[in-house]
Amino acid sequence: MKIWIAVRKLRWEIICCALITVIPAVLFSTGTAHAQEKGLTLMVHQTFHCPLSSAECEFVYELKALQGENPMPEGCTMDSHIFAINGNASAEIGPLNYTECDVYRYELSQKIESKKLGYTYDERVYTIEVYVNSQLEINTVILNENGIKAGEIKFENAYKPKETPKTENTPPPGKSDDRPANFPYPKGSSPKTGDSGNLPLAVILLAASGGMLILLAILKAINRDKKSKYLIN
Repeated sequence: MKIWIAVRKLRWEIICCALITVIPAVLFSTGTAHAQEKGLTLMVHQTFHCPLSSAECEFVYELKALQGENPMPEGCTMDSHIFAINGNASAEIGPLNYTECDVYRYELSQKIESKKLGYTYDERVYTIEVYVNSQLEINTVILNENGIKAGEIKFENAYKPKETPKTENTPPPGKSDDRPANFPYPKGSSPKTGDSGNLPLAVILLAASGGMLILLAILKAINRDKKSKYLIN
């Protein structure tokens, strides 16, 4: 009975102690859970220039952690995250969750196993620096391969079909055209056998020549007759 009376007297003190113990614990757990939910999502943009819709347009990229303890996207292996982008599109990489104040560095580039004929690949390498302060506020700096600050992560690839060389006309089999260089007519052509445009002139010249021959024959016959008469007399 005396014990129960003592407990009743101390109940308010017990309740206050319990509240002092439980409330900070709840606040701490809530704050920790909230900090774990803070993260960073990276946007990677790809542009593909191609005149053909049938060309392969998927390209592979790699995000590397330059420090061993860097947070990485869920499901990646070790310190590398491989992903692909198809055509003209963008990809979200993350979230990268940070729980400690520190500076985290990454490297992002296109993963080119072998260059295909007709393709031009963007070989830029981006360095990503993530600054996390004591309040777990995140500030991101993106640097290009020259160490200059870049506004975004962007890659440009292209494909240009190989032009088919023009082939010269060749004679069919069995009809080779092996003419010497000084042949009067060029290869692939035949000499002209006449000019129908000058036919009337040719006829006139032929008739004149025939007339001259007939005239000469008549004059020769007349001279022969005169010589015969002279010899008889």
